[in-house]
Amino acid sequence: MLEHIPEGREYDFSEDLFPKFLEEERPMYGYVMEGYWQDIGNIGQYMDAQRAVLDGKVEGVLPPGEQPRLGVYVGSRVEAKVEALEGPVVLGNGVRIAHDAHVGPSSVLAPNVHVESGASVVRSIVAEGSSIGEGAELDSTLVGRSCRVGPGARLLEGSALGDEVGVEEGATVEPGVSVYPGKHIESGADVAEDLAEEGDA
Repeated sequence: MLEHIPEGREYDFSEDLFPKFLEEERPMYGYVMEGYWQDIGNIGQYMDAQRAVLDGKVEGVLPPGEQPRLGVYVGSRVEAKVEALEGPVVLGNGVRIAHDAHVGPSSVLAPNVHVESGASVVRSIVAEGSSIGEGAELDSTLVGRSCRVGPGARLLEGSALGDEVGVEEGATVEPGVSVYPGKHIESGADVAEDLAEEGDA
């Protein structure tokens, strides 16, 4: 099957390969599974899968870490006021959360994420090594590895940052906008379209 996929261009199984096989009357088969299944081919589906685990909908799968209270999973060397977390929430090893920051519900902070004073992270996933600045707001967003979200920045519903993105103070990434890896968003910028081209916003 893989020999039919051309090199050097995007090629989708469901949109390209399967229709070709049907047209050529090749045999195709399905399999009925038991349990949870979720295609994670886009950001929304990936976030849905994360939330399904947090909500206990995926049998036999628990988030990592200890559970000091129901719905709160905490790794080692975590600095956070655990009683202030709004579960379900997962904190990886080495996460540091300021005492007056708000984290949760339905949030996952990977190892070595730092959330500064007054910041709010709800229904969001923040990958390893990223920092969330003072007073920043994350709502239903995905943040890649080693990102820096500046003070007062806002990442709104359905937005996503690739790895190593810098968002300066007071900038806003509007709902549904994707910022590709390595990009830089200037202070006060309002990003309303995907940022994939060369240069900064």
